[in-house]
Amino acid sequence: MFDLQFITRVYQGVKASLLFWVYMLRGLIIYGFLPSLFALLAVMNDIRRGFEEEEHSVSSLYSEYYNKYSEYKAGSFLFSFLFVLYYTGLFFINQRPDDGVSLLLTIFVVYILALTIIVLSYGAHFVVIKQMTLKAGCIHGFLAALRNLLLSIGLLAVVFGLGYIATINFFLFIISFPALYGFAILFFLGRVAGIKK
Repeated sequence: MFDLQFITRVYQGVKASLLFWVYMLRGLIIYGFLPSLFALLAVMNDIRRGFEEEEHSVSSLYSEYYNKYSEYKAGSFLFSFLFVLYYTGLFFINQRPDDGVSLLLTIFVVYILALTIIVLSYGAHFVVIKQMTLKAGCIHGFLAALRNLLLSIGLLAVVFGLGYIATINFFLFIISFPALYGFAILFFLGRVAGIKK
């Protein structure tokens, strides 16, 4: 039914997903978010290309990539702060009585949240795959997201679909979200080029 290579890749993806959460907690969530995301994307890229675990284990690769991208703690703090700010804003906006203003503010904050997720996804791709700095990756990511609107909508649908899994089965979310998110970034953004200077 399934060949051994597929089962091995699924196992490696689950292992990388669990390592994502461990290293993010190790970085106190706020400072470990971007290094964990970048290391996850680099490991998923190696798994996609078919690396052999006899040479390196997923754990050693993840540790190596996490240490490589550990310089992005300030950017990690910024993105973590933005996500906390958006969710806190949504909570307090929806505590108000039902009126047109709260609906309008909710739509605006959800739009900004979606835009931040898209820019983060494209930026992570440009930092890890194209070897850009975080600033250049986010700028190129924003412009590439506008230029490739259908890919951005597809990637956002995958992210929100995977987020919906958390409402159904949180354990499945913990195991599958990071790996599937990494594969989605590599699948959707594999042929996206940066902006020419």
